Amino acid sequence: NEIKARWVGETDWVIEREFDVSADFLKEPFVWLRLEDCDTFCTVYINGEKVGETANRFLRYDFEVKKFLKAGKNTIRGVFEGPESRSKKEVSKYKEQYCISNCFVKDMCLIRKPQCHGGWDWGLCQMIVGFCGDVKLIAAPARLDYVYVDQKFADDYSSVEVTVTAETCGKGEVKLALNGETKSVSSDGKAAAVFTVK
Repeated sequence: NEIKARWVGETDWVIEREFDVSADFLKEPFVWLRLEDCDTFCTVYINGEKVGETANRFLRYDFEVKKFLKAGKNTIRGVFEGPESRSKKEVSKYKEQYCISNCFVKDMCLIRKPQCHGGWDWGLCQMIVGFCGDVKLIAAPARLDYVYVDQKFADDYSSVEVTVTAETCGKGEVKLALNGETKSVSSDGKAAAVFTVK
Protein backbone atom coordinates (compact mmCIF):
# COMPACT_ATOMS: atom_id res chain seq x y z
CA ASN A 1 0.00 0.00 0.00
CA GLU A 2 3.01 2.30 -0.31
CA ILE A 3 1.66 4.25 -3.29
CA LYS A 4 -1.84 4.46 -1.79
CA ALA A 5 -0.35 6.11 1.32
CA ARG A 6 1.44 8.89 -0.61
CA TRP A 7 -1.33 11.35 0.34
CA VAL A 8 0.01 11.42 3.90
CA GLY A 9 3.07 13.42 2.85
CA GLU A 10 1.02 15.79 0.71
CA THR A 11 -1.38 16.68 3.54
CA ASP A 12 -1.00 19.25 6.30
CA TRP A 13 -1.40 17.91 9.85
CA VAL A 14 -2.22 19.47 13.21
CA ILE A 15 -0.98 17.98 16.49
CA GLU A 16 -2.35 19.50 19.69
CA ARG A 17 -2.48 18.79 23.39
CA GLU A 18 -3.07 20.44 26.75
CA PHE A 19 -0.46 20.68 29.51
CA ASP A 20 -0.28 22.20 32.97
CA VAL A 21 2.14 24.88 34.15
CA SER A 22 2.52 25.78 37.82
CA ALA A 23 2.72 29.35 39.10
CA ASP A 24 6.10 28.52 40.71
CA PHE A 25 7.48 27.41 37.33
CA LEU A 26 6.60 30.80 35.85
CA LYS A 27 8.53 32.69 38.55
CA GLU A 28 11.77 32.14 36.64
CA PRO A 29 12.76 35.04 34.32
CA PHE A 30 13.00 32.79 31.26
CA VAL A 31 11.05 29.79 29.99
CA TRP A 32 12.07 28.04 26.78
CA LEU A 33 10.16 25.53 24.70
CA ARG A 34 12.65 22.93 23.46
CA LEU A 35 11.89 20.70 20.47
CA GLU A 36 14.56 18.01 20.36
CA ASP A 37 13.42 16.49 17.07
CA CYS A 38 10.71 18.07 14.94
CA ASP A 39 9.88 16.60 11.54
CA THR A 40 9.92 18.96 9.67
CA PHE A 41 7.94 22.05 8.57
CA CYS A 42 6.05 23.15 11.64
CA THR A 43 4.52 26.36 12.92
CA VAL A 44 4.24 26.17 16.72
CA TYR A 45 1.53 27.90 18.75
CA ILE A 46 1.01 28.17 22.50
CA ASN A 47 -2.44 29.25 23.64
CA GLY A 48 -3.20 30.37 20.09
CA GLU A 49 -0.10 32.59 19.77
CA LYS A 50 2.65 31.78 17.27
CA VAL A 51 5.97 31.12 19.01
CA GLY A 52 8.13 29.94 16.12
CA GLU A 53 8.69 27.84 13.02
CA THR A 54 10.87 24.86 12.14
CA ALA A 55 12.19 23.81 8.75
CA ASN A 56 15.04 21.37 9.44
CA ARG A 57 14.67 17.90 10.97
CA PHE A 58 18.35 17.89 11.94
CA LEU A 59 18.26 20.88 14.30
CA ARG A 60 17.13 21.30 17.89
CA TYR A 61 14.86 24.31 18.33
CA ASP A 62 14.52 26.53 21.43
CA PHE A 63 11.86 29.25 21.63
CA GLU A 64 11.49 31.72 24.52
CA VAL A 65 7.83 31.29 25.49
CA LYS A 66 7.25 32.70 28.96
CA LYS A 67 5.00 35.51 27.71
CA PHE A 68 2.70 32.97 26.05
CA LEU A 69 2.20 30.78 29.13
CA LYS A 70 -0.21 31.07 32.03
CA ALA A 71 -0.54 29.23 35.33
CA GLY A 72 -2.83 26.23 34.91
CA LYS A 73 -3.99 24.72 31.61
CA ASN A 74 -2.15 25.62 28.41
CA THR A 75 -2.35 24.35 24.84
CA ILE A 76 0.44 23.62 22.38
CA ARG A 77 -0.37 23.17 18.71
CA GLY A 78 1.94 22.19 15.88
CA VAL A 79 0.72 22.87 12.34
CA PHE A 80 2.81 20.66 10.03
CA GLU A 81 3.05 21.40 6.32
CA GLY A 82 3.07 18.27 4.16
CA PRO A 83 6.72 17.62 3.24
CA GLU A 84 5.94 16.47 -0.30
CA SER A 85 3.93 19.64 -0.90
CA ARG A 86 6.82 21.69 0.51
CA SER A 87 9.40 20.01 -1.74
CA LYS A 88 7.30 20.94 -4.78
CA LYS A 89 7.22 24.56 -3.61
CA GLU A 90 10.99 24.56 -3.16
CA VAL A 91 11.70 23.22 -6.66
CA SER A 92 9.43 25.86 -8.20
CA LYS A 93 11.99 28.50 -7.10
CA TYR A 94 14.48 27.22 -9.69
CA LYS A 95 14.36 27.60 -13.48
CA GLU A 96 16.10 24.29 -14.14
CA GLN A 97 15.93 20.88 -12.52
CA TYR A 98 18.11 21.23 -9.43
CA CYS A 99 18.70 17.70 -8.23
CA ILE A 100 18.39 14.06 -9.04
CA SER A 101 16.88 11.73 -6.49
CA ASN A 102 16.40 8.00 -6.21
CA CYS A 103 13.30 8.63 -4.10
CA PHE A 104 9.66 8.52 -5.13
CA VAL A 105 9.68 12.17 -4.06
CA LYS A 106 12.01 13.52 -6.72
CA ASP A 107 12.63 16.90 -5.08
CA MET A 108 13.55 15.52 -1.62
CA CYS A 109 17.08 16.90 -1.85
CA LEU A 110 15.68 20.43 -1.45
CA ILE A 111 14.29 19.82 2.03
CA ARG A 112 16.16 19.09 5.29
CA LYS A 113 14.41 15.84 6.13
CA PRO A 114 15.77 12.26 6.16
CA GLN A 115 16.05 11.44 2.47
CA CYS A 116 15.06 7.81 3.01
CA HIS A 117 11.56 8.98 3.98
CA GLY A 118 11.03 9.61 0.28
CA GLY A 119 11.56 5.92 -0.48
CA TRP A 120 14.85 4.16 -1.13
CA ASP A 121 15.63 0.72 -2.50
CA TRP A 122 15.50 -0.72 1.04
CA GLY A 123 12.67 1.39 2.46
CA LEU A 124 9.12 2.47 1.78
CA CYS A 125 8.12 6.03 0.93
CA GLN A 126 6.71 7.20 4.27
CA MET A 127 6.65 11.01 4.41
CA ILE A 128 5.81 11.23 8.09
CA VAL A 129 5.56 14.40 10.18
CA GLY A 130 5.41 15.14 13.90
CA PHE A 131 7.25 15.75 17.14
CA CYS A 132 9.67 12.81 17.04
CA GLY A 133 11.76 13.69 20.10
CA ASP A 134 11.18 15.28 23.48
CA VAL A 135 9.06 18.42 23.72
CA LYS A 136 9.75 20.20 27.01
CA LEU A 137 9.69 23.47 28.88
CA ILE A 138 12.89 24.67 30.54
CA ALA A 139 12.77 27.44 33.15
CA ALA A 140 15.92 29.18 34.39
CA PRO A 141 17.27 32.57 35.51
CA ALA A 142 19.75 32.60 32.60
CA ARG A 143 21.27 30.33 29.99
CA LEU A 144 24.53 29.90 28.11
CA ASP A 145 23.63 29.23 24.47
CA TYR A 146 26.90 29.06 22.54
CA VAL A 147 30.61 29.36 23.16
CA TYR A 148 32.91 29.86 20.20
CA VAL A 149 36.46 31.03 19.56
CA ASP A 150 38.29 33.10 16.96
CA GLN A 151 42.04 32.66 16.50
CA LYS A 152 44.64 35.10 15.19
CA PHE A 153 48.13 33.67 14.89
CA ALA A 154 51.34 35.69 15.11
CA ASP A 155 53.25 35.85 11.81
CA ASP A 156 55.91 33.48 13.20
CA TYR A 157 53.27 31.23 14.87
CA SER A 158 54.92 31.76 18.27
CA SER A 159 51.61 32.78 19.82
CA VAL A 160 47.93 32.94 19.12
CA GLU A 161 45.37 35.51 20.22
CA VAL A 162 42.15 33.70 21.07
CA THR A 163 38.86 35.54 21.46
CA VAL A 164 36.35 33.46 23.43
CA THR A 165 32.75 34.58 23.00
CA ALA A 166 29.73 33.31 24.93
CA GLU A 167 26.17 34.05 23.85
CA THR A 168 23.79 34.14 26.79
CA CYS A 169 20.18 34.67 27.71
CA GLY A 170 19.96 36.91 30.74
CA LYS A 171 22.23 39.51 32.32
CA GLY A 172 25.07 38.78 34.68
CA GLU A 173 28.71 37.89 35.04
CA VAL A 174 30.24 35.18 32.88
CA LYS A 175 33.61 33.59 33.67
CA LEU A 176 35.61 32.53 30.64
CA ALA A 177 38.69 30.37 31.07
CA LEU A 178 41.40 29.26 28.69
CA ASN A 179 44.81 27.70 29.30
CA GLY A 180 44.62 28.22 33.07
CA GLU A 181 43.63 31.91 32.84
CA THR A 182 40.14 33.08 33.89
CA LYS A 183 38.45 36.36 33.03
CA SER A 184 35.15 37.68 34.37
CA VAL A 185 33.01 39.56 31.86
CA SER A 186 29.59 41.14 32.26
CA SER A 187 27.02 39.90 29.76
CA ASP A 188 23.83 41.31 28.35
CA GLY A 189 23.42 38.74 25.58
CA LYS A 190 27.08 38.37 24.65
CA ALA A 191 30.34 38.20 26.62
CA ALA A 192 33.81 38.10 25.08
CA ALA A 193 37.35 37.91 26.42
CA VAL A 194 40.74 37.88 24.65
CA PHE A 195 43.49 35.48 25.70
CA THR A 196 47.06 35.25 24.39
CA VAL A 197 48.53 31.76 24.27
CA LYS A 198 52.24 31.20 23.58
